[in-house]
Amino acid sequence: MAACEVLKDEPSINLPFTMQVHAGWAWEFRFFSFIRSFGGDYLNDDNSPAFNGPEGVTAATKIKAVIDACMGPEGITYSIDDSANGLANGTIAFIHTWAGQGAIFEDPDTSSVVGLIESAPAAAPNPGGLLGGSAWHDYFIIPVTNEVDPDFVFRLIMEATDKQSQEEGAKIQPMTRLSVPEYLANAAAINETIAHGVGIYDANPAVVLAQTALWNWLPFIGTGEMTPQEALDAAAAEYIAEATVQGYLP
Repeated sequence: MAACEVLKDEPSINLPFTMQVHAGWAWEFRFFSFIRSFGGDYLNDDNSPAFNGPEGVTAATKIKAVIDACMGPEGITYSIDDSANGLANGTIAFIHTWAGQGAIFEDPDTSSVVGLIESAPAAAPNPGGLLGGSAWHDYFIIPVTNEVDPDFVFRLIMEATDKQSQEEGAKIQPMTRLSVPEYLANAAAINETIAHGVGIYDANPAVVLAQTALWNWLPFIGTGEMTPQEALDAAAAEYIAEATVQGYLP
């Protein structure tokens, strides 16, 4: 936010900074990183909503402050690809982005800023708290409804995870095989974010209901139609109704 104050009048850029709040899911995803950094979470042990408590309000208020300081109405509309393209063509000064997009900025076919971009770990929304980046894994799964020979599917998966394939993939995305070198320029930033970031959602199916409710209401904070407390309370009411129907709440 302090950097945006310096950059906001710089004529060579359109926006100082962007992070993704262009859709309900993006808002919720961002909120998750912020609330965890402030020491909160989505649900209490009894599945009652915790996200509309003090930590949630603080987190949502901080998101709105970043939007107002750095992005404005235009920046709210920027998708992950819009942000990456803006950084690559020099119209955005810095962005919060997915780790796998780091390779874009070093490719002369997609970037006019090759060699000029440095990656840092995700910032901590709460200074001194957890870093505001979560870690995700993608898996290969053979569904029970699969009608193709499962042995063939398994062998296809193993072909994609051999060392040669993993080494090629590691030039674009982080790989999980320890024997595969880290080719990415932002590998150190990725690893620090994973080690000190907010982690991932609790493995509680009721969390999905909270996510859906937050998708529906958080965007009203960005537009100024609702305060953080109003939007979170509305999401809590929606969550309680659905969680009760589905048996997660009495």
